[in-house]
Amino acid sequence: MTNKIQCDKCDILENESKLIETFDNELLCSSCYIKKEFDTESEEKMTKITQYDAQMVADWYNGSNLVHSSVASNKKIKKLFEQSENLRVKAHKIIVDDNYWKFKFKSKNQRQLKVIYNNDK
Repeated sequence: MTNKIQCDKCDILENESKLIETFDNELLCSSCYIKKEFDTESEEKMTKITQYDAQMVADWYNGSNLVHSSVASNKKIKKLFEQSENLRVKAHKIIVDDNYWKFKFKSKNQRQLKVIYNNDK
């Protein structure tokens, strides 16, 4: 028999093994933990987007273009690639919304992104 403990945020009862302890010593259910740790809307969590961050997303885009050019036949693998693409789009949006960096294609005939500083900001 497992112990049921309340989540510190939403007070739902959860198996002790399913609660996540945060660095703040809170015990949270998985949905409260995700909201706390990955809340991109929270201004106190927002840090400056570096060129390295933007370049990493550009590289992810460039790499995913290579991978998506070959078609996976396994449904589970296809689903994972679709999920990763959704995450990449979210990361891309965070950088674009930050407005410090812009993405441009390296050339007209090459579908590869490069990162440049947004001088218009």
